Amino acid sequence: MEHFPGLTPFDTLRTHAAAGGHITTTWFATASPPAEVSLWYEQRLLDHTVQAPGDWTRVEVRDGLRRLHGVTVHPPEALPAGPRPTAPVPPATRTVVRVDEGALPTMTAPVQPVARLSLLQRIKVRLTTLR
Repeated sequence: MEHFPGLTPFDTLRTHAAAGGHITTTWFATASPPAEVSLWYEQRLLDHTVQAPGDWTRVEVRDGLRRLHGVTVHPPEALPAGPRPTAPVPPATRTVVRVDEGALPTMTAPVQPVARLSLLQRIKVRLTTLR
């Protein structure tokens, strides 16, 4: 994915899910104002759903996995809900961009085996349907 020009990554966190899969969160910093960065992403993330101003998400299911992608643009003093960076925000940062990417297995109900009728049950069914 293409990122806003001049973004500098400053922290990454990889989260593993219990059922398998992962989500990697990467934080980027820039000296550009949040409105400019948001407008840039708004024009490029057309296949994403807008969750809130400055927050886009895309989920697609393929190959038995839910593939997730999210971008959140915010000022450094207003971190949104979710994981937090462990590294400090670089000085002179006016905008932080959080990018979440990952794949999780789709949850499907286990296949229940069809109970087969015993010979005696099949005979009873046949006898009752013949009447």
